[in-house]
Amino acid sequence: MRGPDAGFARDAFLDLPLDQAAHVLHLLWSRFGSRRPDLAYRVLPLTRWAHGTGERDQRATLVAVARTAVKAGLFELTMNPQTRMSVDVFGPLLMELRPKKACESNGQFYTPDDVAELLARFMNSPPQGSAVHESSVGTGALILALADHARAHGVDPADMRWDLVDVDPFATACLAVNVDLWRLGPDVLIGCGDVLVDDWRDRALYERDLGIQIQKWQPLHRFITSSRTYASAV
Repeated sequence: MRGPDAGFARDAFLDLPLDQAAHVLHLLWSRFGSRRPDLAYRVLPLTRWAHGTGERDQRATLVAVARTAVKAGLFELTMNPQTRMSVDVFGPLLMELRPKKACESNGQFYTPDDVAELLARFMNSPPQGSAVHESSVGTGALILALADHARAHGVDPADMRWDLVDVDPFATACLAVNVDLWRLGPDVLIGCGDVLVDDWRDRALYERDLGIQIQKWQPLHRFITSSRTYASAV
């Protein structure tokens, strides 16, 4: 949801009945896939909860989580052009939801904003059109700091290339949403895998192209499966 009034959007969403709220969430994810087909495959761990579920209990849980996020100020963060490019909505949340022992065993630790900012300052200002590679990216705290650092030096992150990978599919799904919020541009490749043993890049390129091709052929699929009777133009 985007618009000039985050408060109006918040109140409108919170007033929706369960079925309508679930439908809105479905539409939001569908719109994301249409606008960023290159990221559509990567966000599947998140979008599958909003698509194709006929279970009312599951929809109720999904809507309850969404309403909690909206009440906490999600729209105020994501609908404001300034704040949407300067906050990682998912990182702290993902770490809170994960059991501490599981995070420790997997070596997953969220990089605090001040630490990420300090690390970014130690790096040279990236030139226009440069590439950034991050092999344990998580939800992108360091990437956000690097993007802010680039903007501070007159470099548009949307003109850079971003190669990002992590072993956690939910972290990379959150990252896919983040890179769109942060306006990192179209040249973003996000992979899910272990850089030490996986051929993650080729798979990530295939997955990115798959989303683009599916979006490309969707209008034809809708036409073919339409209930309207086909009439020859001859």
